Amino acid sequence: MSYKVLGYEWWQWDSHGDSRPGKKYDIKVIVYRNISSGNVKEMYPVIQEIKQDYRYIEYNMAIQYLDEQIKKVEEWKDTDPETFIPELLTRLKRTKEKVEKQLEVKEHSQ
Repeated sequence: MSYKVLGYEWWQWDSHGDSRPGKKYDIKVIVYRNISSGNVKEMYPVIQEIKQDYRYIEYNMAIQYLDEQIKKVEEWKDTDPETFIPELLTRLKRTKEKVEKQLEVKEHSQ
């Protein structure tokens, strides 16, 4: 679902995924805020030799993407309730909540 913003579910250095269905790849998603993408990539480098694969997305882009997907899934629920997958909507909402909680900005009062 997120390949448009994060890339495909297989190693980014491979041209395609494994031929075995269900193969899982240990890819970490780094959502960052108030730091440059260059600094994030230095902190979390992709290293093919040890199968260390990171995908990076800026906080506002991540929230916007999640909001769009939540809206699409809610529309799916309304237009085709028989094929709707409730777990998908729950997972999207939980992911958004987790990202917001982990990266919330504390406002300082003077």
